[in-house]
Amino acid sequence: MACFLSVQKRLPLIVWIAVAAAIYVAAARGEEVPRVTVATHRFGGVQLMTVGIDGSNPRQLTDDPEDATQPTWCPDGSKFAYVAGPVRNGKIKIADADGKNARVLLEGGAPQRVPQWSPDGKQIAFAMAQSDGRLYDVYLINPDGTGLASLAQAAPAAVDPGWSPDSKKIACVSHPANTPGWIWVMNADGSQRETVVTGNLNVAVYPTWTSDGKQITYGAPDDKKQVQLIQVNLDGSGTTTLTHGPKPHSYAAWSPDGQYLAYISDPGGHSSDLCIYDVLADEHHVVLKGEVFEELHRDARPSWVPKKR
Repeated sequence: MACFLSVQKRLPLIVWIAVAAAIYVAAARGEEVPRVTVATHRFGGVQLMTVGIDGSNPRQLTDDPEDATQPTWCPDGSKFAYVAGPVRNGKIKIADADGKNARVLLEGGAPQRVPQWSPDGKQIAFAMAQSDGRLYDVYLINPDGTGLASLAQAAPAAVDPGWSPDSKKIACVSHPANTPGWIWVMNADGSQRETVVTGNLNVAVYPTWTSDGKQITYGAPDDKKQVQLIQVNLDGSGTTTLTHGPKPHSYAAWSPDGQYLAYISDPGGHSSDLCIYDVLADEHHVVLKGEVFEELHRDARPSWVPKKR
């Protein structure tokens, strides 16, 4: 300490001002870096963490007594929802932005998966198990736990709901027994269901809308039978493969401004990679190597942390 003070006294004031300014700018930049939320083993058990897309400032978000997975943020950044509990027996909870004051969203319901908060903040779409415990149906619920509504009649045996940017439509995956599977798009009330993709769907599909609402990004086997991210127009045309390589990739989540695509390698793995595609730079990079938890039936898209308003 004495040595530090001695050096401090010898340095001109302007140097210390410059150092302080550099620290302030670095901190400000750290807050400006877009952040995503994923499940991880980093803090013991399985809990949620947020991290900058450059790997900066990783922070533990939850400290739930049970495993915490499948995050989704309220658009205003005041709260987030997640699933607490073991595989095939989870319950959705809602917590404040700091992870505190978590409460169960739906008391007494069957096991729940993959909550997705609507972009307008008014509803949460999620999947809840049917009576046999194997298949799921999509439901809507208000963030206060009221207004539970089933979309099972419109989209039977469906899971992985994803909202359009204007909150008017929902994409989901339906995969009844002995069928090839479909990606459906329908109005949020279940009306006007249309088929976007059919066949050759397996696991880790998770359809996600592009930020302009014109296309769907999802995971499906490529010509080498490796799950990769594929993008398609809403009428099923214009298929483009976005990821390649020896590893499978899925769980796409577009940033609200459309500049970045967050996704995960090794669908269903306990030690997967968090990856980012920068659209403007046309570059893919790994943010977290082997730290993301994505067990099947507890897997989910990364969730973008809303920017402070």
